Amino acid sequence: MNQRTASHPFPHPGGCGVKIACVLVTHLRAKVEMRRQPHLKGRPVVIIDRSLGRPLVIDHFPAASNVSAGMTLEQALSRQTDGDVLEADEGAYRREFQRMLLSLQRVSDRVEGAEMGTAYVRLDGLESMYSGEARLVTTLLNATPQYLAPRVGVGNAKFPAYVAARTSHTLGSVRVPPEAAHFLAPHSVDLLPLPPAVKEEMRCFGLHTLGDVAVMKPEALINRFGPEGQRAWELAQGIDGFPWFPSSTRSPSWNTLPCPLPRRLWNSCWRRWTPCCDGPTPNPECGAGTPGEWRWSVPSTESRPGRKTSTSGGLWETGNGPPASSGVNWKVTIPGLR
Repeated sequence: MNQRTASHPFPHPGGCGVKIACVLVTHLRAKVEMRRQPHLKGRPVVIIDRSLGRPLVIDHFPAASNVSAGMTLEQALSRQTDGDVLEADEGAYRREFQRMLLSLQRVSDRVEGAEMGTAYVRLDGLESMYSGEARLVTTLLNATPQYLAPRVGVGNAKFPAYVAARTSHTLGSVRVPPEAAHFLAPHSVDLLPLPPAVKEEMRCFGLHTLGDVAVMKPEALINRFGPEGQRAWELAQGIDGFPWFPSSTRSPSWNTLPCPLPRRLWNSCWRRWTPCCDGPTPNPECGAGTPGEWRWSVPSTESRPGRKTSTSGGLWETGNGPPASSGVNWKVTIPGLR
């Protein structure tokens, strides 16, 4: 762990020992593109999104140092005259982020995917399994693909952990000390998860750092900025009561019957199906689950009757079976099995 971090746990403001890690990958889109197109790695590339009509910059390569996200394409090229333009491939970026979340779920079952490249992981209760917090954090770093150059921040709430991750070095970690407000004070209000217009108005009123916000009376901030003012004050104090939204991404469960199914039974078992993403999958061999209902995903590499799909990477289609969908388990009723 970084030398600036504390080595002992601290209580959650509500009284319970919650401990959260923020696993942060900055410029995820750019890192994915540099891996896909290594010949562009040293070029001043800007990645643009046209989904809202007017092309906007959503990321850039390190060489495009004069560009920032949110600029229009015209603004970016006026500042980076030798810049190359790449169209965003949001599908590829989301898939890489989902793979990252799946890897983190192998370390903790409490993982939340936030904005692209930002994940929160609950650590409380896991230290003993990994022989301490330091090894647990190292495991999180190792679980994330190294080309993404992750960094980790650990705190008692999501926002302090996020700020800690922003201050960490690549492949390093920072622990928020017990005095979270003191730790947050020198950082810019730009880190607040608030609308850009609210943060710009804060700067107009002389509120440039989280410390500036923390010393204000909450009533004054609420009168001027409404609910966003109250949230800004709480976050600047290190209090983040925002609800926890665990990711629904799960690793596929590969369950098989104790003996190969005859083709006629295999075909008929697909005739009644419903999507099933509600947790661990029972194994028919041990008789778990509802009688006659068995859940599994079929790896595309297995020799099963049916037509292999070219895009799913994980399911087969037979007759009126479920559509191909990677990473989704299906609940299937098999006639005659009880």
